Amino acid sequence: MIINLFFNQSRYFATVPENATVGTTVLQVFTTASDAEKNGQVEYSINRRQSDRDNMFKIDSTTGVVTVNKPLDFETKELHELVVVARDHGLQPLETTAFVSIKVTDINYNQPTINVIYLSDDATPKISESAQPGEFVARISVNDPDSKTEYSNVNVTLTGGDGHFGLTTRDNIIYLVIVSLPLDREIQPNYTLKVLATDTGTPPRHASRVINLKVTDINDNAPEFDRTVYHANVMEVSDPGTSVDTSVSHRPR
Repeated sequence: MIINLFFNQSRYFATVPENATVGTTVLQVFTTASDAEKNGQVEYSINRRQSDRDNMFKIDSTTGVVTVNKPLDFETKELHELVVVARDHGLQPLETTAFVSIKVTDINYNQPTINVIYLSDDATPKISESAQPGEFVARISVNDPDSKTEYSNVNVTLTGGDGHFGLTTRDNIIYLVIVSLPLDREIQPNYTLKVLATDTGTPPRHASRVINLKVTDINDNAPEFDRTVYHANVMEVSDPGTSVDTSVSHRPR
């Protein structure tokens, strides 16, 4: 007896979105058997020793239809390789194999995350009023869970700060920096900044982080008298310690 069993393709390819529900059909494999009766009846299975040990997919043993068996995640694994086995029901069963490559496509369902590390001496959001342009204020890390590379598909912008602050990138790290002066605590002691991260997915996802930045004081103002000349009268019999005038100097705030 001539026995003949083979798949109509040695390798199958399919794509499935990562949000596909359990039970979603991915593809169907086919075999051709030249034998009749039991020898021509084929049963399909996935070789779990060689592939898909996590049982992410299953195959109908009769029809050869491959379906999703567990929730998929593009960020965890974007390509699944299955070894599918076809086995007939003969007294001396014959089996053959085919490879199934399933690509998981990304769905943009995660919004970016923003983390800010302040570079002040006590790691709080502050900057000295004597700081100069180019001085780093904070390090900003942006991560998109839908991407495997930091910043690769995220646009980061800054608002607020009256033009005194900006963003710059050094060695693929984003920094908040001073871009213009003056900073004067006596005029404006605080600035409210907002960092916005927008990814390039469809639809785009957004995340924002508010930075309340404090301007710290330096001793840059000399004391001042409220008058240039003071006049006072005192009796010649006044005791030591007698008050002459209540006017005092003051220091600008």
